Amino acid sequence: MWRITLAALLIGGCAIAASILRITENDGGKTFEMKVGDTFELSLKMASGTGYIWELSPVDTHLLQADERRTLADNPSMPGAPVRVIWPFKALAAGRTTLTALLVRPWMRDQPAEKFQATIVIR
Repeated sequence: MWRITLAALLIGGCAIAASILRITENDGGKTFEMKVGDTFELSLKMASGTGYIWELSPVDTHLLQADERRTLADNPSMPGAPVRVIWPFKALAAGRTTLTALLVRPWMRDQPAEKFQATIVIR
Protein backbone atom coordinates (compact mmCIF):
# COMPACT_ATOMS: atom_id res chain seq x y z
CA MET A 1 0.00 0.00 0.00
CA TRP A 2 2.81 2.44 0.86
CA ARG A 3 4.55 1.87 -2.49
CA ILE A 4 1.35 2.52 -4.41
CA THR A 5 0.79 5.71 -2.46
CA LEU A 6 4.38 6.80 -3.09
CA ALA A 7 4.01 6.08 -6.81
CA ALA A 8 0.81 8.13 -6.88
CA LEU A 9 2.61 11.00 -5.14
CA LEU A 10 5.49 10.81 -7.60
CA ILE A 11 3.12 10.78 -10.55
CA GLY A 12 1.22 13.68 -9.01
CA GLY A 13 4.52 15.54 -8.48
CA CYS A 14 5.40 15.13 -12.14
CA ALA A 15 2.04 16.53 -13.18
CA ILE A 16 2.60 19.60 -11.00
CA ALA A 17 6.10 20.15 -12.36
CA ALA A 18 4.83 19.89 -15.93
CA SER A 19 2.26 22.64 -15.33
CA ILE A 20 4.77 25.41 -14.51
CA LEU A 21 4.29 28.42 -16.77
CA ARG A 22 7.25 28.86 -19.13
CA ILE A 23 7.73 32.33 -20.61
CA THR A 24 9.99 32.32 -23.71
CA GLU A 25 11.48 34.79 -26.17
CA ASN A 26 8.25 34.42 -28.20
CA ASP A 27 6.30 35.99 -25.32
CA GLY A 28 7.98 39.39 -25.34
CA GLY A 29 5.53 42.24 -24.77
CA LYS A 30 2.86 39.99 -23.27
CA THR A 31 1.20 40.22 -19.86
CA PHE A 32 0.91 37.16 -17.62
CA GLU A 33 -1.47 36.86 -14.68
CA MET A 34 -0.88 34.56 -11.73
CA LYS A 35 -1.65 34.06 -8.08
CA VAL A 36 0.56 34.50 -5.03
CA GLY A 37 2.53 31.25 -4.64
CA ASP A 38 2.54 30.38 -8.36
CA THR A 39 5.85 29.52 -9.97
CA PHE A 40 7.06 30.18 -13.50
CA GLU A 41 10.21 30.16 -15.60
CA LEU A 42 11.71 32.75 -17.91
CA SER A 43 13.47 30.72 -20.62
CA LEU A 44 15.42 32.62 -23.28
CA LYS A 45 17.32 31.13 -26.21
CA MET A 46 20.76 32.26 -27.40
CA ALA A 47 23.59 30.89 -29.50
CA SER A 48 26.56 29.58 -27.51
CA GLY A 49 30.08 30.72 -28.22
CA THR A 50 29.12 34.17 -29.58
CA GLY A 51 30.13 36.21 -26.55
CA TYR A 52 26.51 37.23 -25.94
CA ILE A 53 24.71 36.40 -22.70
CA TRP A 54 21.24 37.12 -21.37
CA GLU A 55 21.35 39.41 -18.35
CA LEU A 56 18.25 39.82 -16.22
CA SER A 57 17.58 43.33 -14.94
CA PRO A 58 16.95 43.59 -11.19
CA VAL A 59 13.51 42.27 -10.22
CA ASP A 60 11.11 43.56 -7.59
CA THR A 61 12.04 41.26 -4.71
CA HIS A 62 8.85 42.20 -2.84
CA LEU A 63 6.81 40.59 -5.63
CA LEU A 64 9.08 37.90 -7.10
CA GLN A 65 11.63 35.47 -5.77
CA ALA A 66 14.20 34.56 -8.42
CA ASP A 67 16.09 31.31 -8.00
CA GLU A 68 19.51 30.60 -9.45
CA ARG A 69 19.83 30.85 -13.22
CA ARG A 70 20.65 27.67 -15.10
CA THR A 71 21.71 26.99 -18.68
CA LEU A 72 20.64 24.05 -20.85
CA ALA A 73 22.31 23.26 -24.17
CA ASP A 74 20.23 21.76 -26.99
CA ASN A 75 23.30 19.87 -28.24
CA PRO A 76 26.31 20.29 -25.90
CA SER A 77 28.75 18.66 -28.34
CA MET A 78 28.00 21.10 -31.19
CA PRO A 79 29.78 24.49 -31.04
CA GLY A 80 27.36 27.38 -31.49
CA ALA A 81 24.35 25.20 -30.71
CA PRO A 82 21.33 26.93 -29.19
CA VAL A 83 21.35 27.29 -25.42
CA ARG A 84 18.46 28.14 -23.09
CA VAL A 85 19.04 30.38 -20.10
CA ILE A 86 16.35 29.69 -17.49
CA TRP A 87 15.38 31.72 -14.42
CA PRO A 88 12.82 30.11 -12.06
CA PHE A 89 10.53 32.53 -10.21
CA LYS A 90 7.93 32.40 -7.46
CA ALA A 91 5.18 35.01 -7.02
CA LEU A 92 5.41 36.36 -3.45
CA ALA A 93 2.81 39.14 -3.22
CA ALA A 94 0.09 40.87 -5.20
CA GLY A 95 1.25 43.57 -7.58
CA ARG A 96 2.49 44.33 -11.08
CA THR A 97 6.08 44.25 -12.33
CA THR A 98 8.04 44.02 -15.56
CA LEU A 99 10.70 41.41 -16.29
CA THR A 100 13.47 42.76 -18.51
CA ALA A 101 16.42 40.86 -19.95
CA LEU A 102 19.09 42.09 -22.35
CA LEU A 103 21.22 39.99 -24.70
CA VAL A 104 24.61 41.65 -24.35
CA ARG A 105 28.32 41.16 -24.63
CA PRO A 106 29.72 41.79 -21.13
CA TRP A 107 32.14 44.42 -22.46
CA MET A 108 29.35 46.19 -24.44
CA ARG A 109 26.39 46.27 -22.04
CA ASP A 110 25.19 49.59 -23.46
CA GLN A 111 24.61 47.98 -26.89
CA PRO A 112 22.22 45.03 -26.42
CA ALA A 113 21.58 42.80 -29.43
CA GLU A 114 18.07 42.00 -28.10
CA LYS A 115 15.74 43.16 -25.37
CA PHE A 116 13.03 41.03 -23.77
CA GLN A 117 10.21 42.40 -21.62
CA ALA A 118 7.08 40.83 -20.15
CA THR A 119 4.63 42.12 -17.58
CA ILE A 120 3.74 39.98 -14.57
CA VAL A 121 0.49 40.68 -12.70
CA ILE A 122 0.09 38.86 -9.39
CA ARG A 123 -3.37 38.68 -7.78
